[in-house]
Amino acid sequence: MDDGTPLLLRWNVDAALAARLTADNTSDAEPYDYWSSRTSFLAELALDARDTTFYDSRSGAPIFRVAAADREAFLAESREHGWPSFRDEHAVAELVERDGFEVASAAGTHLGHATPDPDGRRRYCVNLSSVAGWARGARETLRVRGRRGARVRAGPALDSEALGLIPRDAVVEALGELDVGAKRRLYVASGETRGWITDDPKVCERVDDAGILTTCCFVTRSDGRPVSPAKLIREFERSTALRAPAGAAAWSLTDISLFFMSTGAIAPPAA
Repeated sequence: MDDGTPLLLRWNVDAALAARLTADNTSDAEPYDYWSSRTSFLAELALDARDTTFYDSRSGAPIFRVAAADREAFLAESREHGWPSFRDEHAVAELVERDGFEVASAAGTHLGHATPDPDGRRRYCVNLSSVAGWARGARETLRVRGRRGARVRAGPALDSEALGLIPRDAVVEALGELDVGAKRRLYVASGETRGWITDDPKVCERVDDAGILTTCCFVTRSDGRPVSPAKLIREFERSTALRAPAGAAAWSLTDISLFFMSTGAIAPPAA
């Protein structure tokens, strides 16, 4: 249920409240109208016209998805009842009902309670604190491309505390992602540093399998001296006669390595 990853939540949801409500709880709930009056949920929603996915605050699994076309009906019903109110058609994961009333995620996170309407339809009255998580998927390998590196922040919000800079050309692992308004943020690990960066081509780029091999090892000059990928890029950039391939926005590290290998300036990485 808890993989040890810090409970970093969206919409300025209180982490202490979320920790208390999502673990070993069957009946406690957020204050009435907490979701609309004490968080940035509505303000951020107004900036994003896309469908809204709600992730388990502990596991990161998607739980509900509200289509943009259904947003106003969802908000109206939520305001009427005082808590985010979902229907069966919003559920994108298995919901576990306990004692005919409590609703939890498959991972065991307490979500809220199920209430049947007079017509038999089910309404899930859910704590926003329970579904304010972020997607944690398969790891992606990224290379920092920002001229000054990538600024890492403690939380997903753009004004969260700055933890420092990951230098240009560093390789990082993306552990998860979430949308903050119109911006996508990535939770990354670089050595002992973990935090959030902006998913933007000017900040970072995905690395394919060949690029991972080239980036994660040192290559060797034809005379046997080692050269790091960062050094290789600097040498390439100083070669002003070289130009990026037609139609390419920029050279990738793989392209650069292959070019120098073709000239015999460096040797392929050892197997």
